[in-house]
Amino acid sequence: MTQTVKTPDLFTYLNVNQYLEDLYAYRKKKDRSFSYEVWAQELEFTNRSFLRQIVIGRRSLTEKTIKIICDKMAFSTAEREYFHLLVLYSKSKTQEQRNLYGRKLLHLIKSDYPQTEVQNYYEFLSTPFLPRLQTLLSFEDIEKSTANLSTLLGTTPHKTESALQLLEKIKMAQSEVNTNGLREWKSLQRAFKIPDKIGDDALLGYHELSLKEAIQAQNLPPEQRRYKSLLLPLSPQEFEEFVEELQVFIKQALKRYDVDELHSRRLHQINFNIHAVSKEA
Repeated sequence: MTQTVKTPDLFTYLNVNQYLEDLYAYRKKKDRSFSYEVWAQELEFTNRSFLRQIVIGRRSLTEKTIKIICDKMAFSTAEREYFHLLVLYSKSKTQEQRNLYGRKLLHLIKSDYPQTEVQNYYEFLSTPFLPRLQTLLSFEDIEKSTANLSTLLGTTPHKTESALQLLEKIKMAQSEVNTNGLREWKSLQRAFKIPDKIGDDALLGYHELSLKEAIQAQNLPPEQRRYKSLLLPLSPQEFEEFVEELQVFIKQALKRYDVDELHSRRLHQINFNIHAVSKEA
């Protein structure tokens, strides 16, 4: 199956130059005759060199050029606001500016990518298996029978069926009989989120189980797992700033990789954790 080349989604970017570069590459793939000269003419810029310098970040976008791009590309009101904030976020000189524009970008991403808050999350987080199963139910191109879901998740039909019944009990999923007489399941909450309650026992238990599974994942082939670690000296304020930027990145990643088809893809578990390893000097 040939995958369709998707138009770059503005709301998935945290760098304006990367967005413009990807947009150019996308249009070039769609039309080999497309060039910076053609694009410059469309935008009514002085020349292709001027546009190229903007795209690679050697010249800054001004209020005038921002307006021209938004007008010529027929951006919606939300897209105009996001593009303008993206320019300011990308050009931020101080952490305070970056935090300010980051919060505003996060607000717009949340508005463009609504998620339903899970009410009965204690049961939902009782095992990392349930959120994975719930996510699989959102894909449109797979058979969502107990047998096939068990195969995809590498577990027994009994475990999968019990988990599905629990999802049905907490109103996250329901079963139905398809036209072929096969009993399948469907998601009632495609995009979901858990209340962010620091120190919550259910969340702590879920993360503990998830991190234990991450250790076991060392046995997977290298192409199916990665481990990265870094050490950063952070003040309490810088710690909160880092967490805030991480939140923006997470929302952006959720939006970018929100697809309807599982074809040629695997579901991946990604864990983020940050903790102090020294005393304050």
